[in-house]
Amino acid sequence: MDPSTLKFFVFTTKNPYDDEAWTDPFSVSNSGAHIDPDLFWDDDGKAYIASAGIYLQSVDLSTGGTGQAVDIWNGTGSPHSEAPHVYKKDGWYYLLIAEGGTEPTHRVTIARSRHIFGPFESYSKNPILTNSSKNWWGVALATRGGPNWEIYHMGGGTVLFPAKWEKDQWPVLESVRGHMKGPQPRPNKNVPGSGAWVGSGDVVNFEPGSQLPKHFVHWRPPPNRAVDYSISPKAHRYSMGLKASVANLTASAGYQPTDGQTFVARRQAHTRFQFSIDISVSLTRPSQESGLSVFLTSHQHITLSLFMPQNSRKGPQMRLQTIAFGKPNITAPDTVMMSIPKP
Repeated sequence: MDPSTLKFFVFTTKNPYDDEAWTDPFSVSNSGAHIDPDLFWDDDGKAYIASAGIYLQSVDLSTGGTGQAVDIWNGTGSPHSEAPHVYKKDGWYYLLIAEGGTEPTHRVTIARSRHIFGPFESYSKNPILTNSSKNWWGVALATRGGPNWEIYHMGGGTVLFPAKWEKDQWPVLESVRGHMKGPQPRPNKNVPGSGAWVGSGDVVNFEPGSQLPKHFVHWRPPPNRAVDYSISPKAHRYSMGLKASVANLTASAGYQPTDGQTFVARRQAHTRFQFSIDISVSLTRPSQESGLSVFLTSHQHITLSLFMPQNSRKGPQMRLQTIAFGKPNITAPDTVMMSIPKP
């Protein structure tokens, strides 16, 4: 990706629960082509952006102008210092970051300083990994599967775990385990906002006048969502019409995210579940495809689809295909082609 295209964008709202209340984005200077921007407001009202590296710069959120980006900490020596977040507690500025990328060496480290731009002192017990009711909580990236990241079909998920943070001390985080204990608050569904509850099931009929559910996602932003994903069109009520993209889920070397990629998904929330979809499709050209996918990335997914092969004399076929690029010691199963079962 061209570093000059990496920009920061800010959206604002007075009501975060209302989709229509958010403003259009305005850009913020990112001359260093950094990633993982995180906003921090100091006690005097001044705002700052921390970004991967780890860099910090002042920002004027009324104009989008920024000060010079300062390298404030490079972590503890692991690669990929990123995802910073600044806390201010007991007169200290605490800088929490991630290191090691998203592989097995992933870790969380912390440093602190009396001044916003440092120098920052690294915690001697790094890496660390411990509400209004005075209970501190931590969140971490974790996977369901294993061992050694051999199987992780749900990718990285967020887990909640207890923490302790005494006055003037460093935060102490509990180890993340399969079964956790802590002062969990009682379930409460009397909260603002709308949309599906995490973990609940779906029955989506695409009723006339409805919209795509808020928790349905895309792999790339649609160039024209209303056209590419039409809900209950006149000729096909109670369905969603999909406009085919040139690129399939694996895409190609020349693919650009702005080209669009027709794909709508729901994040997997359970290791065991049942689901079904109804598809009505007309395949008339070689390589046309429509179906479903267990999808992690363009390089790692499993698809079950109706597919028009190059030799289309037999018409559309059913194809089961596994894509597993970039993972060492992993051999993907052979692609399976078969006739479409008759109803």
